[in-house]
Amino acid sequence: MSFSLLVGFDNYVPVSRIVGIYSFTSSRLKQEVANRRKKPETYTQPLFDCTKGRTIKTVIVLDDGSYVLSATQASTLIKRLNSNIEEEI
Repeated sequence: MSFSLLVGFDNYVPVSRIVGIYSFTSSRLKQEVANRRKKPETYTQPLFDCTKGRTIKTVIVLDDGSYVLSATQASTLIKRLNSNIEEEI
């Protein structure tokens, strides 16, 4: 059975594809996201913005190198992910 993680505003990410969930506080991560927004043609992996114009709080990295931007706190996403895992057991 495959689960999806709600990342905000009715947007879901398959749990099996998530490599990491990172808080959007590091300057290196902010620079990487800014570069991907300025020059998307230089990257083969897409950048999915699921914030609906709100402040980015979390970046989710997928197994193919894609980035998913979320306005939901990383701790909230981790709790949702853990509750999905507990339901599976």
